[in-house]
Amino acid sequence: TKQQAINTFSGQNVNAVAAIGHPQRFFHALTHLGCKLATVRSFQDHYQYAKEDLNFNDELPVLMTAKD
Repeated sequence: TKQQAINTFSGQNVNAVAAIGHPQRFFHALTHLGCKLATVRSFQDHYQYAKEDLNFNDELPVLMTAKD
């Protein structure tokens, strides 16, 4: 896991996950920045991720909020 600037992914296919109060805002921000969302998964706020929650069966980057 490593952090990168979001504009690094502009124009790329990505998977996105969020466990925040309004996940659609995050997903909308990603598309606004040029990310192509292959898969999105939202979970309840403060969700404790399990390993399988982040398995997308592909090699695409997985983007999530800093809070997550």
